[in-house]
Amino acid sequence: SPASQVSQYAPTDLAGDGTGLLYSITARRLYVSPDGGATWQERGLPLAEKFQALSVSGADPQAVYALLRERPRGSAEYIWTIYFSADAGQTFERRYEARLSENVTLALAAELGRQAPVGTLLLYRTTKKEGGYETLAGISSDGGRSFKEAYTTARNYQPSTPQNREMFYTPAGFLRFTDAYTGNLKLDFSPDGLNWQGLALPEFKDSGKRLVLQQADNAPATFLLYAADGTGDLWLSANTGQDWQRLAKNMPDLLITPYAPFTLLGIKSRKIYSLELPQVGQSLTGPTGPTASGRSLFFAPTRHNLAPVFRRYWQETGGLAQFGYPKTEPFRELNPTDARIYTVQYFERNRFEYHPENGGTKYEVLLGLLGNQVTEPQRLKGNTAFTRVANANYAGGLYFPETAHNLHGSFRIYWETHGGLALYGYPISEEITEINPDDGKSYLVQYFERNRFEYHPENSGTAYEVLLGLLGNSLLIAKGWL
Repeated sequence: SPASQVSQYAPTDLAGDGTGLLYSITARRLYVSPDGGATWQERGLPLAEKFQALSVSGADPQAVYALLRERPRGSAEYIWTIYFSADAGQTFERRYEARLSENVTLALAAELGRQAPVGTLLLYRTTKKEGGYETLAGISSDGGRSFKEAYTTARNYQPSTPQNREMFYTPAGFLRFTDAYTGNLKLDFSPDGLNWQGLALPEFKDSGKRLVLQQADNAPATFLLYAADGTGDLWLSANTGQDWQRLAKNMPDLLITPYAPFTLLGIKSRKIYSLELPQVGQSLTGPTGPTASGRSLFFAPTRHNLAPVFRRYWQETGGLAQFGYPKTEPFRELNPTDARIYTVQYFERNRFEYHPENGGTKYEVLLGLLGNQVTEPQRLKGNTAFTRVANANYAGGLYFPETAHNLHGSFRIYWETHGGLALYGYPISEEITEINPDDGKSYLVQYFERNRFEYHPENSGTAYEVLLGLLGNSLLIAKGWL
């Protein structure tokens, strides 16, 4: 939530779809918050005292996997079980069981990104052996009911749990990175997680150094590769490791911001360096398929999903005619108006913002001030159409002292009958003739805080006499994402 608040429990998992759904594991109990930590509900865990770990699907934050371990009295083996919940922990279904000796441990990973199917799950079985550890990675495509062997890795150290930095899900398939600690530095790709082919790695001065592979949260095909000690070049791949581009030299402590504008941050010699990554933003407008959760509404014309958190607002306040098709998936963005970060989704004609601090009210979803944003360059140049004016006293017209502009004629009728202040905001210009960048034709237009009205005399007397500008598209083009 943009508003600061004290949470009763420390969150361990956060939904990536803007719903504000949080999970917390405290004293082997599962707590769920539907509103960003404002309130919490305790959920039952099967054999809670045996609970080991929780993993939340990146595709559907209500889909969670629980890993449990118990040791029957008098037995030399442990029983490991995987349970699945499709309803945020309200009910659980037993999916998998294994009896293993005490020198074997399991770890699971379902946090594979929003494009990974809910049923895709990784299971790591690590066995302690003389002189080191051996990890068998298994992949499931049926939600943990069964696993197939993906690969085996030998190490001389105890691996992290789960091993999120070793295997990554992308729209094209899986990328596997074996780091220098294994003594066998490799990058492999597999379309199914089972059959692997080697990929070429960029050259580093010291092939034995510790390298880090990092995936961009909002661009699953985009990866960074660099030396952990900052003594090698920084490389970027936008196509799942097929090709690499050198970005910088000797930059440690790297991070891609998980919100737009997407920026690569590096810290070196007590200074912060930044590099804009437009290719990460471009991935948000690229075509995708229906989400695995089934709670979104998919539109084939733009190949994007209407996010569940915005679906009701879109349908109840005008739908396609008012907002157009979705042009991105939901993502986190820094709002230029108040410098806060919100979950947003762009449509052809506007941008939706999710405000969990207003949950349960009509202000839970707000429209972006796109009229203000796209006209800022004109207003800074002193375009007289946006200069404050006096009341022109038009017959049947309205005057808004808040922005000092007039509204009359067909534009006033449309403004009043299609949503008024809530959907469009105040007028920020007078009527002007302008060339539409979408078709190259001149129209009489008027800008409002949230949109642009266009007058089409060829449609006079019909519902299409006034049309809304495609400001969502315009802003995405200005960002370089379309």
